Amino acid sequence: MQNPDFGARKALSTRTLAATLVLLGMGIIGFIDNFVSVIAETASLWQFHFLRALMSLPLIMLAVGLGWGRLQVQRWRAVLPRSIVVAGAMFVYFGALGFMTIAQALAGLLSGPIFVLILGALFLGQRFSVFQACAAALGFAGGLLVLQPTGNFLSPMLLWPILGGFLYAVGALLTRETCAEEETLTLLFCYVTAMAIGEAAGIAINWDSSALAPDGSAGYLARAWGETPPEFWFWTAVQAVGSLVAVWCLTRAYQMAPARLVSVLEYSLMVFGPLFAALLFAEIPNALALMGLLLIMVSGFAMTYLEHDP
Repeated sequence: MQNPDFGARKALSTRTLAATLVLLGMGIIGFIDNFVSVIAETASLWQFHFLRALMSLPLIMLAVGLGWGRLQVQRWRAVLPRSIVVAGAMFVYFGALGFMTIAQALAGLLSGPIFVLILGALFLGQRFSVFQACAAALGFAGGLLVLQPTGNFLSPMLLWPILGGFLYAVGALLTRETCAEEETLTLLFCYVTAMAIGEAAGIAINWDSSALAPDGSAGYLARAWGETPPEFWFWTAVQAVGSLVAVWCLTRAYQMAPARLVSVLEYSLMVFGPLFAALLFAEIPNALALMGLLLIMVSGFAMTYLEHDP
């Protein structure tokens, strides 16, 4: 008979490793995503993601060749929708970075753990308490403080980053509930491939209207293909490598631990992203936004760690 203490220590060790992977991934993303604004000045969202995917796929194949994993799909019916949903979430998030501050884009994306809680209850029979519901409401209030939906900003664009959070939550649940047995590199390869196909379609659809797109970051979503100065290639390459490492860390963490446990640590991105924005570009959130960031992090901690897993 297995020693119960050994089982508990093993579970704690697994969760600790998962937490470490999430924090590492969030730190990388918090740094590199600040430079999407540089890319948006001359290129398009479609072009950026398409070329980033083309750079990423050989790196994944290299990792497979080095014996770090395999490309072998166990269940296409699980991997395909997961790849499409996660690619969609990243498209929405990176699109938001073209016209919002990183704090605002992250506030929408990191509404994901709230949706994890709600979707888990609706479709997976997972229970949550009144306490957790109140914590989710607190996080939603924090998101509003960061987004500050007043004046001219009260528009459908306000819902754009929140849509990214919803899609990200669906992807997180699919990763844990249907793809836990899949190879991490397999999931990465399928996600990047889905991204490449989707962005290639976006380039084709927007090609005729691309000439009418405004200059600068205002044309980030409208252009099919923009200019590619040296800084574009540099930061796209940094994104390709950095995002692969970060997404591998997150994917592996979601396979190792419950989605609600892992997703709350993604709130650390609310620290890393604005911190690097302040250090690199002097982009400092106002008092209301800082209060909102704090509420979001407190909410995430409360939803997961102050309640026992059902």
